[in-house]
Amino acid sequence: MDIEAVRYSDRKKMKERYREALTYGFEPLDEPSLAPEVPKGAEVLLASRFPYLTNMQRRTVLATTEINSNYPVINKSRGWGRLNLVDAADGYAEFNGNIDVNMDASDGGFNAEDYWRNDISGEGRLTKNGTGTLYLTGNNTYSSGTLVQGGSLIAASPTAFGTNTLYVTDGNVEISTKEALTVSDFVMEGGELTIDLVTNENAQLKAENGIYLAGVDQVLHLHVPILKMPVSYTVLTSNHLEGEFKEINAVDVEGNTYIVAMNYAENGAVVTVSPSS
Repeated sequence: MDIEAVRYSDRKKMKERYREALTYGFEPLDEPSLAPEVPKGAEVLLASRFPYLTNMQRRTVLATTEINSNYPVINKSRGWGRLNLVDAADGYAEFNGNIDVNMDASDGGFNAEDYWRNDISGEGRLTKNGTGTLYLTGNNTYSSGTLVQGGSLIAASPTAFGTNTLYVTDGNVEISTKEALTVSDFVMEGGELTIDLVTNENAQLKAENGIYLAGVDQVLHLHVPILKMPVSYTVLTSNHLEGEFKEINAVDVEGNTYIVAMNYAENGAVVTVSPSS
């Protein structure tokens, strides 16, 4: 058994151990915690981890993942002792303003693909640009919506995109969850929606208010298991649905393509996927 591999396999426990080390095992002092304090130049610590973010964005990541100041030693560290680099390596913990992410996949590494694993709160909005792929895996509650204008944004949890509208004008949004991805509204003026039905046949997009397929070139991609007979999947659920996809296709893990038939209704859409031969 690889003891080190086991030690770091549980991300939550690893973070707990690191946090305990940061505070030297002390209990909090009977004093209020101060506002986040990021020392001058500390953003360079994340330069190689988040090459696609600006210096100010890296400082914000550090600020939103800091530990409280009300610990012995930590409260005299001028911010350095509060930096939680393990949490910071998993991206923002709060959107306290609108966040614009531009990833150039041709630069490779984290520019091409990255994961933000923290639970993200706050009143800001996320805008995804560029050509890279970003996965959101946390229990996110940020409240000003998600805008996809380029590249791929992957929902790897049912609440990946926060509590407001998911708006797509270009690029690709992929749902790779064990349950329905839930947002308040879904507006699609272009781009692609991909739903991974291999991992879970119940994966779908659920908009609590409305779904608006408002453009003329929206594409729905379905990743399905190998099918021997027709199978129907609920892929959209909402109180109100307007519009249709221009193109729908389905492909399995071996690259086989299928015949698809979509049934649109007022409260959602069901697609039937049938073997082509």
